[in-house]
Amino acid sequence: MNGGKADNLARLVGFGFTVPRWIALGPEDSVDDIGARLASAGLGAVTRFAVRSSASAEDGGELSFAGQFSTCLAVPRAKLAEAVAEVRASCASDAVRAYCRARGRDASGIRMNVIIQEMVDAESAGVAFAVDFKTGSRRAVTVSAVRGLGEGLVSESAEADTYIVRGGEIEATVSEKEHAVRFAANGGTERVPLTGAERTGRVLSDEQVRRVVSLAQRISRAFGRSQDVEWAFAADGSLLVLQTRPITTLDKLPDPDEEAVLWDNSNIVESYPGVTLPLTFSFARRVYSAVYRQLCSALGVEKSLIDANPDAFEMLGHWRGRFYYNLRNWYRLLMMLPGYRINAPFMETMMGVKEPLKEKPSIRPSRRPEILSIASTFAGILGYAVTLPRRVRKFRARFDEVVAPLESADFSGLSAADLARTYEGLESEFIVGWRTPLVNDFFAMVSYGLLRKKLSAWGVDAAGTMQNDVLVGVGDIVSAQPMRCLAELAGIVRADAALRAKIESPDDRAFLSGIDAHPAFAQAWRAYLKKFGSRCMGELKLETVTYDMDPTPLLAMLRGYVVVPPPQPAPPPKVDLSALRGHPLRRFLFARLRNAARRYVSNRENLRFERTRLFAVIRRIMIAFGARLASGGFIDSARDVFYLTLDEVLGYSEGCADACAFRALISARRAQFDAYAGAGAPPERFETRGGVPVAEKGAHETAAESAGADALTGIGCCRGTVHGTARVIRDLSNAANVAGCILVAERTDPGWGPLFPLAKGVLVERGSVLSHAAILTRELGIPCVVGVNGLLSAVNDGDIVELDGAAGTVRVIGKEHK
Repeated sequence: MNGGKADNLARLVGFGFTVPRWIALGPEDSVDDIGARLASAGLGAVTRFAVRSSASAEDGGELSFAGQFSTCLAVPRAKLAEAVAEVRASCASDAVRAYCRARGRDASGIRMNVIIQEMVDAESAGVAFAVDFKTGSRRAVTVSAVRGLGEGLVSESAEADTYIVRGGEIEATVSEKEHAVRFAANGGTERVPLTGAERTGRVLSDEQVRRVVSLAQRISRAFGRSQDVEWAFAADGSLLVLQTRPITTLDKLPDPDEEAVLWDNSNIVESYPGVTLPLTFSFARRVYSAVYRQLCSALGVEKSLIDANPDAFEMLGHWRGRFYYNLRNWYRLLMMLPGYRINAPFMETMMGVKEPLKEKPSIRPSRRPEILSIASTFAGILGYAVTLPRRVRKFRARFDEVVAPLESADFSGLSAADLARTYEGLESEFIVGWRTPLVNDFFAMVSYGLLRKKLSAWGVDAAGTMQNDVLVGVGDIVSAQPMRCLAELAGIVRADAALRAKIESPDDRAFLSGIDAHPAFAQAWRAYLKKFGSRCMGELKLETVTYDMDPTPLLAMLRGYVVVPPPQPAPPPKVDLSALRGHPLRRFLFARLRNAARRYVSNRENLRFERTRLFAVIRRIMIAFGARLASGGFIDSARDVFYLTLDEVLGYSEGCADACAFRALISARRAQFDAYAGAGAPPERFETRGGVPVAEKGAHETAAESAGADALTGIGCCRGTVHGTARVIRDLSNAANVAGCILVAERTDPGWGPLFPLAKGVLVERGSVLSHAAILTRELGIPCVVGVNGLLSAVNDGDIVELDGAAGTVRVIGKEHK
């Protein structure tokens, strides 16, 4: 390796581009034999040279080190040794050390190679970027040119022309100095193109501009990445390439020619909070794509329409380690179903989307007449509406038949091939075949939305909150069972003075190792872990350490139940239906919609628990994969497997993944994801073009604005007005402190459920009307508001707050005294 610049020159020659002749000297190469080296390269008769750096990290894919090292031009043969020494010494300059520090790199590891290249007596020279830096367009090329040597462009000692070329048309030919004059004269608000009469003479002709553009495009294609190309026109008119490097700033430059993609994590953050590792993301992305294809198929969408719109099913993104929904693709999915204008607002409400998509995306149309497509889809929906209760019972029975034995299975003795077959069997039957829960979710979304819409239209509920009241206390939600079990465990502890003394000890391990001395507690504790050991925070993340692996976080919650027994759930609120008197049809429709919404919402929560059980089995399969990889010496520990992707894990079992490369791959990904965890999260919602985020208002700005308001506003989920001390909970280490207070959290998932009965009220910064916190607090009758922008910026632990679960408002009525 001769350094990035020399390696790129060698590739240019190999691709057939015209490059001035050159040689490279390594860091240890002596300058004593330069003459012989030059002669062997055909440079024996050359009298002047360009001496350039080619450091080990220079002109690479991540860093360019542009302008950081010395370059010596027009060097006579007698001065070559001095020029080489100057370039080598520049490696240890203060500027280079500062450049590396600013980018988290160590300058001491840089190795300086040196290029000695034939000097070109250029009539004109410059750089060409395979991008329009003013707009970010990858379909244009920016060419900057000066008369004479290109160093005049870098040093700004020569007047430069800039040409923007798109589709062969030269859109702008502007001298940078003249541009600056015109820009200032225009008040600094607009760049005005110059007319021909205002020019003092162009550096390049149109034909020369197009030659440079073609060169930059051909080099970019050859290298497979947009390039920053330094070029020169010699006196004979030939066009030479002096050097090339990747454009390393494209990841910060949105492409306006690409479709805008809107990312939002309002809803999915509940299932996948915080930084999530590659195995979970690759698994989830595969699952989502498969199951939503099944949903469309189940609802009667024709296969040709599904196949014509594959992008609609790629709805997950992974930004700085966090999960996001691609909202444009969500809307595309809805557009395949009839009643888009009705369903879109329901979907937005269900997902907690605070701002609808401004521009409607497009899908490839069906080849069938629209009336037939609508009829087919309505037939599918109607068929499921009639058969869904039976399908749910059948699904759960089959699920228990297949999954229950695997919940207690020992996977440690299985081969990689057997583990892969076990996983693929589950994927085939329950992941690809997850249509029944998804159809139920669809009906939950529609029935909840219709109930809200009709109550408002009939004049029963102008505020749009009564639909929450009629869903309170359904009574058969599995997520409420862990609370009852923990209350029973707490009762056993309170009745046994010795046991209570032990549980109040801070030594969790000692307590857990001695529970057999209290048989009633030990039996109930183990029964809880067997049934709900995987229901915990982050339960859908495969890398999560669940309670059945480490029960100490669960013990922290139990202490809260021991100290303050949770109150009995409040009775369901009375619903005033007086506006429906004299309207028997409306009363009938209300009853049907209410019952349907209760059934579907209850099913939704219960089937999500089956998903938790399925993911728990898959987690254990993946850990067994990791154990086999560790025993084979391919990775350091079983849990390192979570830094691999699903394809890599399954590829290992099939013999088509290089397991020998896993350790280095895992090391690089661990460093990357540790950096993600240490950095701030991206905004809740942002836009990208060409894979690059577009700068717009971030979550912290919205939060700051909300924090300055008299009252915060969110989504009311369960009515009731309460005030009390805010307890900001970020993890379960201080779970016991929430007793008798108002629980405040950024987000929740099903694992937070046992905390809710301890609290007087629940406030969540993220979430929607059908999120877990909303469903469970309604079931328990606990006042709750979710989707509160700026909640954690406005409310500190210890503040006195008031929440109105019907109006969805939160007020800070007393600040914590520090």
